[in-house]
Amino acid sequence: MVSCSTSVVSEDQVTGSHVPQIECFSATKGLGINESIDSKPFCVGGHSWVIRYYPDGRSDSDKDWIAVDLRLDRPASPGEVVRARFEFSLVDQKGSPFVPSYCFHSDKTGSFSIGGSRAWGFHKFIKRKRCLEKSNYFSGDCLRIKCEVTVVEFGVRTQGTKRRRITGEMWYSKIGDELFPAHRSVLAARSSVFDAEFFGPMKEKTDGHIRIEDVEANVFKVLLDFMYTDSLPAMDEGEEIVVAQHLLVAADRYDLKRLKLMCEDKLCNHIDIGTVATTMALAEQHSCQGLRESCFEFLSIPDNLKKIKATDGYQHLKASCPSFLEELVDKFAT
Repeated sequence: MVSCSTSVVSEDQVTGSHVPQIECFSATKGLGINESIDSKPFCVGGHSWVIRYYPDGRSDSDKDWIAVDLRLDRPASPGEVVRARFEFSLVDQKGSPFVPSYCFHSDKTGSFSIGGSRAWGFHKFIKRKRCLEKSNYFSGDCLRIKCEVTVVEFGVRTQGTKRRRITGEMWYSKIGDELFPAHRSVLAARSSVFDAEFFGPMKEKTDGHIRIEDVEANVFKVLLDFMYTDSLPAMDEGEEIVVAQHLLVAADRYDLKRLKLMCEDKLCNHIDIGTVATTMALAEQHSCQGLRESCFEFLSIPDNLKKIKATDGYQHLKASCPSFLEELVDKFAT
């Protein structure tokens, strides 16, 4: 199976989706009753999951049906019981549901654990004959089944309050001699980089600590707060811009797309003679197209370009963004 995954955190829960693609679908018939094919593991809420696909059903009574299960592969902490809801749907090549009749959701929250009930699902997801008759259900002999998982009782931090209890293991991020406590499940759910560090094949061998390089402590604190609250703290305007510049770099490094866009938006609204050179360099280095266009628009005004040429920032701009200046020259030439 090949697949793709997404994940998003909201208050008291984290939801993620995974879309495995079952290749050579027609050839899977005959695998055997209660015989299955597993998807690659995917992460939601810091826990590792797999989707189990039964092409010939789970038992003699449903041998004409395709069955699907959601299975807990590895919890965030050993022995942990994970409570989750889930939904399976048959989707097209773009990931959109074909018909509501092939969208099934759990009618209650299930408890998943390694020692107890490890898998929940649907024994009669879709009749195999119907799937073969309806060629629009699959393309190129590939069937796509989307599974959306919602891990519940996933505590969050609210502004001005302590962090509530969160299912999962507490880890510490270390910058210099300063430690920042955080829950591994939150870090993994919000950031694909942390997810890889904790659960990927190249996961770090640590003693409960992760050393953070090239991020200042005050910036990482804001980043960590965002991962819990999905918001940024109030700051003075001068401090806000400096923090936004550093935070954009950190957000890009840890694959926090929404935070990166928020920083980009703040910087777009504070472009002036004193900031445009460093802002443009950030836009180029971190592929911020909107920010780049705002800088270009600002410097397209002849008076602004004349003023920036008289500053040290212009030399910085020439050294770091030569192609950008070439575009400006071409614009004025035309």
